[in-house]
Amino acid sequence: MDYEKEYVKLGKEKRALNNQWHDLYNEQGKSLRFHKVCYWIAWVVGVVAAMIIFTSPVCAQEHPNSLKPLLRAEVLTRMVLQEANNEPVEGMVAVAGVALDRVVDSRWPSSLEAVIRQPYQFSGMSIALRDYTQREITRARFAVEIATSGQRPCGVVLWFHADYMMPGWARGYIVPACHLGGHIFYKDKEKSDESH
Repeated sequence: MDYEKEYVKLGKEKRALNNQWHDLYNEQGKSLRFHKVCYWIAWVVGVVAAMIIFTSPVCAQEHPNSLKPLLRAEVLTRMVLQEANNEPVEGMVAVAGVALDRVVDSRWPSSLEAVIRQPYQFSGMSIALRDYTQREITRARFAVEIATSGQRPCGVVLWFHADYMMPGWARGYIVPACHLGGHIFYKDKEKSDESH
């Protein structure tokens, strides 16, 4: 066997394979470069399209219950969260209704914020704001929206307390109106007598 001829033959085959691999690599390299350019063009087009879509006037309008954090001005929503977060929506509406009904009653201040921030009225307002999930905030906003539309599951009520306690003020000139979730709601005794 002629080793030199075999060596030359193997060398030629090796060079041929190297050339094929090199050609293939160059083709793939061109292909990869082409794909990278296409990727970046698509990315830029996508970003520009998103900017156009999300800054359009239609998308800029927010629904009141959209995903946004609780605002400082949402004092009624905060009160509902602090007082009745674990209650059914109906109970949350009734709690919001108490504050709204007090605003129109001459015994309380005439602004919603003053009613809610009045000392010793809503105990949840005297503690630090807890961390609430977006679902809880949205639920409270929904309850406030229902209450501000005038709906009252217990009628006009001006007091409530947790059902596991019996405060001194709950005896006397007020009568129970309903029991929702973990709260008992009360109305004036004279208003209750007038309705019979």
